Amino acid sequence: MTHRALWQQYQWALKRQRRAGWAVQNAVAAGLLPSLRNGTVPCKDCGKPAQAYDHRDYRKPLMVEPVCHGCNAKRGPAQDLGPIRQKWWRAEQADQLLCEIQAAEADLAALKASLTPDEFALHQRAYAPYLAHLQQQAQRNLTQEQPMP
Repeated sequence: MTHRALWQQYQWALKRQRRAGWAVQNAVAAGLLPSLRNGTVPCKDCGKPAQAYDHRDYRKPLMVEPVCHGCNAKRGPAQDLGPIRQKWWRAEQADQLLCEIQAAEADLAALKASLTPDEFALHQRAYAPYLAHLQQQAQRNLTQEQPMP
């Protein structure tokens, strides 16, 4: 999947997230869900006063659970947003690494004109491990499932 397609998929997921939030706001205003402002609704996980409604799936906007901020953070992103965000983030990191590779190769090409062949070979050998490391990182970001920092 291309970086652009991942970005579009991520944007659609964010739109679903916003729409689900609006649906909850409207449900609270209509009295379908209790307001969390007065602190009487307990957190589903720990029992403290709930401060937010947590979505596990933004495609089901009114299937929410009242949670405190701490428990909401522990739960992490909703099921349909987390994987998309991670894929997009890895593609973004790979693009940045590829730009670094191109810049390093351009630096090396610019040095070629101003150095003797022996000096250039020395610089080329010095750049080789750095370029290999960047290429390896970019490939890992595109293929391996790894958590975001």
